[in-house]
Amino acid sequence: MKLSPVNSYDSTGFGHTFKVSICVRNGAGEQYTFINPVNNTKLYKELNSKFVGWLNEDFITNMRMRLKKPRKLIRKQTERDKEGKRQLTEALTKIDKDYREINLTRSVYNDKGLGYIATGIDVPIIENLHGATQIGLAKADALELYGLTRTPYVDAVVKEFKNNSISYAKAPDNLLRSKGGREIMLRLNFIKTGEKKNKPVYEFENFEFHPIKKTAKQKMLTGDLFMSESFQPQPERSYMDEYRKTIINQINKIIGK
Repeated sequence: MKLSPVNSYDSTGFGHTFKVSICVRNGAGEQYTFINPVNNTKLYKELNSKFVGWLNEDFITNMRMRLKKPRKLIRKQTERDKEGKRQLTEALTKIDKDYREINLTRSVYNDKGLGYIATGIDVPIIENLHGATQIGLAKADALELYGLTRTPYVDAVVKEFKNNSISYAKAPDNLLRSKGGREIMLRLNFIKTGEKKNKPVYEFENFEFHPIKKTAKQKMLTGDLFMSESFQPQPERSYMDEYRKTIINQINKIIGK
């Protein structure tokens, strides 16, 4: 299996979110077809979730090992998917300092269904500062009070989180960029390898981190650093509390609390 190299697209040292495009083909020799998240939301999210699961696998496995809570059911991976997962995590570790420090990711989707991946400390920021954890609390309250998890209040909380999280993910200063300051997108390519229960089965084939042609305008400061015109340096802040909350949330999921 030949995977596209990362080449020289090392990040500039800030920005840890990126868009994901997904393409599939039905067999060797065929052209890849872009999966439009607007027209084929289900397949796009299915393959995107598969990719996010790979990026989080080492983190979750290590946590389960520490808690002595191994998975009861281990999902089998094909050799193609195993190798793809290995090379993807290595590539992201190389270009993304946040993922290198905390190998945790989360996907958020814009109003067209296109996925953005947040990595490292950006995951706790999205979960705790932009409202993801409030969704579960709102649903729990609604279930206790009304016997439902879908109420106007829950819908409002979900909508607010979606708006806040996608605004954060696509902010020019949060996007992963090349040394030349251009926004980097990840392209994932899958190939159909059969069917299961009358549904096509797709396996990972290759990937590419590449700078996109149209990107937000950037202003050169010094060296390789690029920032938007409106960017103002913010004082350093510790996000350890948010990180700690995220760890607790992951632990609770594992132990079933």
